[in-house]
Amino acid sequence: MSVIQPTSPNFNVEVTCNIDCSGSGESYILHGVFMWISWGLFSIVQIGSKRWFSSSYKIAYWTHVVGGSLITISTLAAFFIILRKFSWKLDLINLHRVSGFTFLLLAFIVVGFGITAHFMRYTNAEWNTKVVLILSKIHKFGAWTIICIGNIVCYIGI
Repeated sequence: MSVIQPTSPNFNVEVTCNIDCSGSGESYILHGVFMWISWGLFSIVQIGSKRWFSSSYKIAYWTHVVGGSLITISTLAAFFIILRKFSWKLDLINLHRVSGFTFLLLAFIVVGFGITAHFMRYTNAEWNTKVVLILSKIHKFGAWTIICIGNIVCYIGI
């Protein structure tokens, strides 16, 4: 018996995720769990990263990046679970589906503003200061709006 080391040419890592949601309510439950984890738990990490870790930029930054990435991944997973449930058809026929898809798009816009503001902050152009402040405020306001509404939806549903 030999131990395969990470530097060995035979070292392979395989990650698979096979979730069978063929049952009647399993897809809905899994969708709800992913959304609750995203917006009920990870959103608190987002708030905390900028509020409680502000004395250490590196910790605040990386906590915010990791938390935001987990929210995005969980939200996309929940979206694809439901999309698969409905045979990959996006039928926006009720309030939950319309609002869910709208907030999915808004979440990507908020992430885009945050990433753009972050990278613009490190360029040398003078005009970036005002633009960065505007993008940062849009990012912050949009994020708070989505977090608040997302939590309301998680707890009362639509």
